[in-house]
Amino acid sequence: MKKFNFFLLLTLLSTGIMTGQIKKTNLRKTVNSSNFEELVKWDKVAVFYSGFGEYVKFIPVYITDLKTGEKIKGFLVQMHVRSHKDGTIKIDKSAYISYEEAQDFASFLKKFVLPNLDKKVGTKEMLLYTYNASEISFTYKIKKNDRIIIINFVHSNGANEFWTRTQVKKIPKLVETLQSF
Repeated sequence: MKKFNFFLLLTLLSTGIMTGQIKKTNLRKTVNSSNFEELVKWDKVAVFYSGFGEYVKFIPVYITDLKTGEKIKGFLVQMHVRSHKDGTIKIDKSAYISYEEAQDFASFLKKFVLPNLDKKVGTKEMLLYTYNASEISFTYKIKKNDRIIIINFVHSNGANEFWTRTQVKKIPKLVETLQSF
């Protein structure tokens, strides 16, 4: 019976993940359902690069619903990665982080990630700090002397993962960008 309950739970969880069910923020609902104007603040962008020519950009934006006049601030996250299958197919994705999520994300980074940028773990240990927003996940991974940033889009089922080892020292710039409003 325990095996059946576990299998049922696993099936329900994987069905929810595979169907791409994500919590939609007001920012995403506005972008999906109306005509809108997007004002981009290029002077506050935080960018992470990989050694493969890939990048993820966190860009402050102001979205105005042209029907209602409602103004919403948040972040556009643009990802440019190569396919994990053969590396030649370039994939461009975008997601939005609401202002509220951005403030929560910045608090998470300040409280858990920034104090541990130079933390060391044992040779048989690994430490992960993960923040899940409605459309992206951000993980800071420490293993031996290795530090890695991993960013996934929730709706891509991990297929379009971005990671970098060389850009960890840019996490404070991301915090600054997230708090720039």
